[in-house]
Amino acid sequence: MIKKDEIDALIFASFTPDFLAPSCSSLIHKNLKLDNRTLCFDINVFCWGFLLKLFRDSYMFFF
Repeated sequence: MIKKDEIDALIFASFTPDFLAPSCSSLIHKNLKLDNRTLCFDINVFCWGFLLKLFRDSYMFFF
């Protein structure tokens, strides 16, 4: 199980987000009561874009 303090980034990907402002990742961050240092951002993607997002984000955080 992942502990809240081990989460460094929260990335929300959706083609149809529920809200544009505030961002959905910020609302999730608040509801999960994550650390203030946790990076949050949203990305709007289509079906194939989800896989692209996973590839891009893994590259961004691991290299």
